[in-house]
Amino acid sequence: MSREYKNMCMYENHYFNNKTCRWERLNISRLCFDKNCNRKHNVKRLEKTCPLNTKCAEAGIICFLLHDLNSMSNNCKYGKNCCDLKCPYRHNPGRQNKICPLSENCPDALITCFLLHDLGKIIPLCRYNKDCINYMCDKRHNKERLEPCPDGSMCYKFIVSKNEGCPLLHPKILQKLCKWDIRGECKTYGCSFIHSPDSAKDCPNGMQCQTRILEDDNLRCKNKHPKFTSVFKIRDKYLFE
Repeated sequence: MSREYKNMCMYENHYFNNKTCRWERLNISRLCFDKNCNRKHNVKRLEKTCPLNTKCAEAGIICFLLHDLNSMSNNCKYGKNCCDLKCPYRHNPGRQNKICPLSENCPDALITCFLLHDLGKIIPLCRYNKDCINYMCDKRHNKERLEPCPDGSMCYKFIVSKNEGCPLLHPKILQKLCKWDIRGECKTYGCSFIHSPDSAKDCPNGMQCQTRILEDDNLRCKNKHPKFTSVFKIRDKYLFE
């Protein structure tokens, strides 16, 4: 710090930058209202102490009487727009004082509802809000945001046609289409690739399905089944020798 400002009050025409931890010059001059400040001032201060002192909500906003800043909490950076019910900082006059009846269960907190909420118990609001395209985002969003697709990376319509397919939100990484399903019909039970909605599905009964071996095409199960494999123990092979 130069000698010019060594004994001068820095608050008058400077602000403290928390990122650089240095006082930086302001283009305006302001009154110092710190009761305990013993530095020199270019602007004549008001010598009267505020009757509310540390409880004054307007200190440094519209009230420039002297205050004991050492015992006073800082101004809330959200000012009168702060919606935190338990905010420990001072706020501008006109701040909302009504508590939301839904409190931490309010889905519209900080979106369309600006009453007081217990923000420590509520899911944080996504910084991208309605523009968020993160399929896995677990924060709160505006109702105008696209809903995540229930099929996720397995959505057939979106994979086939992104522009005209499913209009919902999908992950960036999508599953691939089954090449056998494209050429004809996939017959592999438990295939992990994407298939057309008209393709045969895995039979929920699997090998226990009683209609999969019927000769009548009308009665035979049309779903996919596991391939039959015979399993025997090593000791059993000696029974056939």
